[in-house]
Amino acid sequence: GCSFRIERLVAVARFYELHQLVLGVDLSDLVPELQLDDGTTDLAALRLLLELISSRGPDWTVMEWMNGGLAPLWCDRDRDRTAAGTSGPQVAELQSRNAYLEEKFEWLYNRHLALSEIERGGWWALRRRLLPLLRLVDTARRLTKPRERS
Repeated sequence: GCSFRIERLVAVARFYELHQLVLGVDLSDLVPELQLDDGTTDLAALRLLLELISSRGPDWTVMEWMNGGLAPLWCDRDRDRTAAGTSGPQVAELQSRNAYLEEKFEWLYNRHLALSEIERGGWWALRRRLLPLLRLVDTARRLTKPRERS
């Protein structure tokens, strides 16, 4: 069912996060919205979906998917299929939303890379060891500081 699909997508997203490779699973069954007209999978949209799952988590992704928030991932194909029923302002709105989401995702992805670098750095590990010492120094300063008379 749906939970199995999500669990599989989470596993694929985790593998992609670790190795930057998309597993060769049958993704058209997991995400039929990403299937192109020629039967292949839209890999760019799939990678973006996997990044969203990794960064936002499966619960957020499911809610966005159900509420139409992920429509920009596959809106080009949907727009091509339903072009006769889509007006110019609707297309412009979808393109605007898509551009906004792409910009937001790029910012989030760059932020994720920066934070990952910080966490891998030696200072981050050293900070964990120094915090108790800094708290002890702060407490000693407060205890030895002359008290003001009222």
